[in-house]
Amino acid sequence: MKLLNHNELTIKTDKHKFIKGLIGSIDAKKNSIELKLKAVQNRDALMRYNVKKTLLKESKEEMFPNVLVAGELESFKRFNKKYYLDFISKIQKEFIKEQKSLNFYIYGDKKSVDFVNIIKNSLAKQKLNVVNKKRKNSIIVRLKTIDNIGNKICRGIAVLKLNIKVLDNSQQIGGKSFVLKERCNGLKSSAYKNASIHFKQDINSQGIGDILGIEVK
Repeated sequence: MKLLNHNELTIKTDKHKFIKGLIGSIDAKKNSIELKLKAVQNRDALMRYNVKKTLLKESKEEMFPNVLVAGELESFKRFNKKYYLDFISKIQKEFIKEQKSLNFYIYGDKKSVDFVNIIKNSLAKQKLNVVNKKRKNSIIVRLKTIDNIGNKICRGIAVLKLNIKVLDNSQQIGGKSFVLKERCNGLKSSAYKNASIHFKQDINSQGIGDILGIEVK
């Protein structure tokens, strides 16, 4: 039997410690992901989507590379690489299912038509599902606009107040109110047109999630 010299023994011990630590890290991440999945099961659809998107990223960026390394280094093949790869695949399937299920139904009063369309387009650009008919599991975005303009013609400063509510199963999960001021010396429609342009600019600079008062990852 060949005896290991001091250097060989040190290298073997260090490698063993490294592999043990690596597998421990993988198991800790797996347990963390499982706990977060369980915690979000009964939360609103948007939160489930956001959490599962984050967990998928963690599994791919933090677990996957370590699983591959551990699989290569574990010489006695006691490390079940397939078990962990199957787990990562399961997280991906969970997210895809949530992504397909999540949808937004946006509507408002007659004064809010332009704002409704802008929000629809902004959510669609985020690759989120926007539906034209309310579904059982829809995230509802409801808009209402009031203004200080009496007739079709306005003079001076037109003040528009846009109220947004975001609901999931009748429970409010977000929303904001905005006051849009526009100089107006003509048709009421021109004040609304300018306000919608500035509203779109706000979405582009702040992000649709901030405008709706929700988190959209």
